[in-house]
Amino acid sequence: MLVPRGGNQFDDVDSWDASDLSYITKLAAIGDSYSAGIGAGNRLGDASQATDSQSDWSCGRHDNAYPSLVNQDGRLGDKSKRRFQFQSCSGATLEDVAKRQLPHIDKGQQVILVSAGANDAEFVNILNHCIYQWASFDSSEKAFDELGNAIPGLLKDYPHLAEFQIEELTRSCDEQLEISRELVESDDFGNKLDKVLTEAKRKLARDGTIYYTG
Repeated sequence: MLVPRGGNQFDDVDSWDASDLSYITKLAAIGDSYSAGIGAGNRLGDASQATDSQSDWSCGRHDNAYPSLVNQDGRLGDKSKRRFQFQSCSGATLEDVAKRQLPHIDKGQQVILVSAGANDAEFVNILNHCIYQWASFDSSEKAFDELGNAIPGLLKDYPHLAEFQIEELTRSCDEQLEISRELVESDDFGNKLDKVLTEAKRKLARDGTIYYTG
């Protein structure tokens, strides 16, 4: 629920009309693919933006991502009178949000939508081992052995694959969930999330609000 804070025309919750949020003239969204909205409607931008890592196209922003739908909601009034800054980027980590997205957000934001942290917690690995099993192997499986044998040749032709972690592919779902839990509960994760929220607060107007969706 959006409750404006001090310095606004609303004195208390009772006088606040949820059907009229037209006072919001600055809205921003930062975060990862959950916020960028991969697969939700049409992809924004075009392939000519591929060399810009923060462009609409490269970040996989889509026109029906939830921040875009919020911006288009009639309760916020005429969107042409509102500045909407959509900086969310697929694959972004907490550090990416702090260093590559927040600096591009104007000050005086009345609402900032934040979705970040999943990539720091290896969410893609959870999807792999616990749901889709795109590349989830038991170390004794023939397919995994064949993959391991092929990697030296692949590295010769594609050296960037050196970042590929074989160990990550042999985890069970329970093992991956435990690893992700430890990451989320770590001081490093907490410190990075605190930095994102602290920097986001600096971008808020006096009556601004941050919504952190996870």
